[in-house]
Amino acid sequence: MKKISKYNQALKTIVRVIIYLRVSTEDQARREDNSLDTQEIFCKRLIALNEKRNWRLVKVITDPGYSAKDLKRPGIYELTEAMESGQVDVIVVYKLDRLTRSMRDLYKLWDIMEPNGVDFASATESFDSSTPDGRAALNQRMTFAQWEREMTAQRLQDKFAEDARKGKWHPCMAPFGYDPDSRNKTLSVNDQEAKILKIMFKMAAAGKGLKVIADHVNALGSKSRKRVFNKGRDNERAVGGRKWTVKTVRSHLENPKYKAVTRDRSGNEYPAIWKAIVTDKLWEKANHVLEKRRQQSERPKASVNKHELVLKGFIKCGHCGSAMSPRGGGRKLPDGTQRAYYCCCQNVIDFGQASKCQLRNLPGKDFDQFLIRLIGAYAQHPKLIKATLKAALEEKKKSLRLLRSQQRELNKQLKQIDTEIKNLLKLARQGKGSFSKELYDDADVLADQKRTIEARRDQLKAQIQYKEQVVADEETVSKALGNFSKAIYALPFSDREELIGLLIKSLKVTRIDPKTDELPCELNTLDSIKPVKWFRIDVEFYIQSIFGGQPASGSEANVDSLADREKSIRTRMNSTFIVGVVGQNWKAGAFLKHPFQLEKQAHLNTRKMPKFRIRRTRHLLETATEWKAILEDHPDLGARDIAEQVGLSPRRVRHVLNLTNLHPEIQEFILKLTPKKSCQLLSERTLRPIVQLAIEGQWTRFETVLKKRNLA
Repeated sequence: MKKISKYNQALKTIVRVIIYLRVSTEDQARREDNSLDTQEIFCKRLIALNEKRNWRLVKVITDPGYSAKDLKRPGIYELTEAMESGQVDVIVVYKLDRLTRSMRDLYKLWDIMEPNGVDFASATESFDSSTPDGRAALNQRMTFAQWEREMTAQRLQDKFAEDARKGKWHPCMAPFGYDPDSRNKTLSVNDQEAKILKIMFKMAAAGKGLKVIADHVNALGSKSRKRVFNKGRDNERAVGGRKWTVKTVRSHLENPKYKAVTRDRSGNEYPAIWKAIVTDKLWEKANHVLEKRRQQSERPKASVNKHELVLKGFIKCGHCGSAMSPRGGGRKLPDGTQRAYYCCCQNVIDFGQASKCQLRNLPGKDFDQFLIRLIGAYAQHPKLIKATLKAALEEKKKSLRLLRSQQRELNKQLKQIDTEIKNLLKLARQGKGSFSKELYDDADVLADQKRTIEARRDQLKAQIQYKEQVVADEETVSKALGNFSKAIYALPFSDREELIGLLIKSLKVTRIDPKTDELPCELNTLDSIKPVKWFRIDVEFYIQSIFGGQPASGSEANVDSLADREKSIRTRMNSTFIVGVVGQNWKAGAFLKHPFQLEKQAHLNTRKMPKFRIRRTRHLLETATEWKAILEDHPDLGARDIAEQVGLSPRRVRHVLNLTNLHPEIQEFILKLTPKKSCQLLSERTLRPIVQLAIEGQWTRFETVLKKRNLA
């Protein structure tokens, strides 16, 4: 409900009044008949007439040079703030169209005025916003104000279109390269700026990119043209006068004014009366190259799998549900690349070490190999294959029922269309003139519909035949999967990636805590010296892609249609696996606990943990040689395992192991020396710079060291 304004509550109460003034252009602001001063005089007269109602002027708000097409005006913002803060009781304007010319904008202002108890008055019009009749008159007046604004806009558009057809320039901001001639409605060439434009067009026609062009003209010291809006007013702002960017270069190259052409709102081009800066041929060539480059950039780019991980795009984090993308990390390998890891996009990639994700990352290559072995392990478990085939057959029956139902519906539609076509042709033969022609046209439309439905029916028939012929048995499936893990690596990577995409729909990995999570199996395996990390892997398989047959032989059209719809008819099956990982090694230390045992021996072997020692009375190279020999016999161990035993950091252990990368002759020379002499003269600090060199240059550097130590 609208609040009762203060002057309606008691005449003795002071009513605060704000005058709002507006003109569209600066010229109108200086005109005597409709200037801001004239509007203010009329508004103050209205306030004086209401002096008995205790009206008091508190503020005058002006918007000089602003259009009433919308409410984006400084004065309106100030007026709205005053209404919402309760600083005004009545708003007075010279005319209603000074406030707004739009019904929509009037309702927006009214929605602010009404709940805040603000009334509205016009100095030259009879409006009383406190009564229903007054509000109705207000709406009627605003309707005509909006009509007047729209008609003015239409007349201006017609005038602009007429100027464009005559090749004239509508007076406004002149484009870069030209100076304005408002009296003759034309443009004159600015020689200095025109040189920059010619350079830009020639570079674009030669195939240079927009960024290259922008950098080149910026190096020449050129800047875009500066334009000042609302000059001399509080809201004065400048646009341009800055370095060239890709966006500004493109807008100038696509401007037809530089080839002396004007365009109307419909895109039609007309010859202009001013001089061209570039020729039509150069302009067309430059824009043709631009369009060609744009089309190339808009083409969908193929996903690059530079780490060659087959599960990219399928694997997700089970904790946050985000995708796990391949990322390189750790020390570089001998070939200069980094080891690839599946990293949680939402947490690890975005927040790094600050991430609280329980999974964080998985070793890429090792995890891929483990999952491939997992798929191949199905061949050794007939019960799982039998259950899978049963689910696939049930899914097959459901899909066949749906396809046959659609086939019956299409046959019913075809029968109905045939009847309608016969009736139309019968009436057409009996009719005459145009009536008969219309009937034949209707029959042609129905015939087109019939052909479309028949094509769809043939597609359904091919799908049904294919589904009926897909037969699989346990022996066939077991034989097909028996050598899967070996055969897949004989394929190129692109084929391996495509094959995995046919077998797996999605894959989710979750780190689990055996003490708190509910699991489908007991994890009471043998006690191990090394801790075991447990994971749950949820895989959604495309079972029919694994166990299905091939489509029946037939026409090429049927085969193509089946290939196009292959993904839509695959049967899916969800499987959950519980996996244990010894240490950090998925390649040698991962074993499957549920639903069947896979490489259980990997866990049993951890009971015999090898011992790592530091030979403190010997040269450090002997310790490094012993450690390396143990690691070669136990590929599931690493620097972290050594560090836990000997009490060093993993980084320090890697530094010691690096000594085994010395030239074999250097190692032999050091080990032949007595321990005391080798430790004093050829310490690790002395050898570390030599290790970083290539194997060919190590001996030369080592001979220099021997000469300095008098060991040569």
